[in-house]
Amino acid sequence: MKDPRFPHFLPYSILRRRRLKRTIDRGIRDSRVYLALTFDVEKPFVSESQVNSSNSVEDFLRSLSRDALEERTSTLFIQGNLVERNGKWLSRLEAGGHTLGIHGYDHELWGGPTWFLGSKPLTTDEKERRLRSSLECFEKGGLKRPVLFRAPNMLADDETLALLSRHGFVLDSSPPAFRGFPPLPTAVDSRLMRIPISSNPLFELKRSKGIAYCFYRLFDFRSIHNLCDEELFSLIGNVCSLQASFGVPSHLVFLGHSWEFHDWGLKGRFGYCSTNNWNLLKNRLSKIEGSTDVEYVTMTELYKALRRDAHV
Repeated sequence: MKDPRFPHFLPYSILRRRRLKRTIDRGIRDSRVYLALTFDVEKPFVSESQVNSSNSVEDFLRSLSRDALEERTSTLFIQGNLVERNGKWLSRLEAGGHTLGIHGYDHELWGGPTWFLGSKPLTTDEKERRLRSSLECFEKGGLKRPVLFRAPNMLADDETLALLSRHGFVLDSSPPAFRGFPPLPTAVDSRLMRIPISSNPLFELKRSKGIAYCFYRLFDFRSIHNLCDEELFSLIGNVCSLQASFGVPSHLVFLGHSWEFHDWGLKGRFGYCSTNNWNLLKNRLSKIEGSTDVEYVTMTELYKALRRDAHV
């Protein structure tokens, strides 16, 4: 009943969309756009033992460390329990200018209960233990102490944010963009800032089994794969124009997943996953670069730029 995407919120959602559309139309986009490529490095959506014997996480990190993105730096949010076994590749990536953050410990629930996940929310003590365990894994792997966090499934409650602040984190990238959280930075306190994954602030109306619902399209790999150029540029334009209307430097936060760049041999919903997706991503990025003055940044660099220029 609390999910704003569903029919009982539709009158409010339509009014909100009209208001945002007027705001977007008034925005004058910056000529420069910060672009942060971020990837959630996590256990795959299927059991790898059921598909093949390869390690999708290691394959992803190996490809990225061998310059699969052609010198475009990125930010990796990695599960804490995957850090030690992949320390060699993470060290290479860190040395090459990529930035590392935490993506939970074992892809657990850091927010309240939801209707679409069967996971049980972590208790306060469990959050503390798992965050400490993740930090210890980074330390044992000889990596820098992370100060960036993205909760699995983009769900982090106030208790999680308070915990992050106590442990010296400066950035949380967990706002639920899929529920319509606007692509704008927000301050939690004097140090901790929330920067969401970019999503189109204007919803699309869709139907499932005759029920209408609001769909907010993310700037993620599914969009890179499924949208035509015109649709992709429209999404980017709406994001940047809204930011400009609020006096925020234009920026895009892209989301990819490690398992999307692996050949699973599946059909249907996840049939788009492939090692060829590296080339597809680079081709789409080149088109964005051809129409926009892009500056690639890590999430740490974006945090500093928004602190400085947006006064968040």
